[in-house]
Amino acid sequence: MGTALTSLIALFLVIGSTMTAVNTVLDSGSDRTLSLAVSNERLVAELETSIGLVSTTAYTNAGSTRVDIVITNDGRRSLGSFEDWDVTVRYEQRGAPGETVIHLSYSATESDNTWTDASFWIDYDNSVAELIEPGRLNPLEEMLMRVRLNPRVEASTTGEVTVTTPTGLTGTIFFDG
Repeated sequence: MGTALTSLIALFLVIGSTMTAVNTVLDSGSDRTLSLAVSNERLVAELETSIGLVSTTAYTNAGSTRVDIVITNDGRRSLGSFEDWDVTVRYEQRGAPGETVIHLSYSATESDNTWTDASFWIDYDNSVAELIEPGRLNPLEEMLMRVRLNPRVEASTTGEVTVTTPTGLTGTIFFDG
């Protein structure tokens, strides 16, 4: 009788351990599947997103330089969250030797050493304003990004603006000071 009871307890311990192991394996597979699905979704978002830096124009006054950059959304996804975009400018600074590199922060209003989404267009060159979702860069729309640099850009030099979106897209365009 004692042997049968011991055998029965051992059998239940083996069954319990097996069930725990199977449950752990199933949970692990589920976590991996979820992780893979999130990774694939992020990859699709990156593949469907594209920007192009189309043109720049620099305007210099006594104390600062304003650079207007036209950006087009060449992808299939709408872009926003501009406060999460990285904008870096490299240029020759008035009265200082060497190159100046500034990481600009986003601002809703134009101020020194910041950038703003000045306006949105269906067609910037022909002055056709956007109609749908104001404040978002939808597919095939264009955005006028305005950068204000202080101190100003050295005359007759070339500067460089690099824009990086939260999904990792990077574009670089040059301007003349």
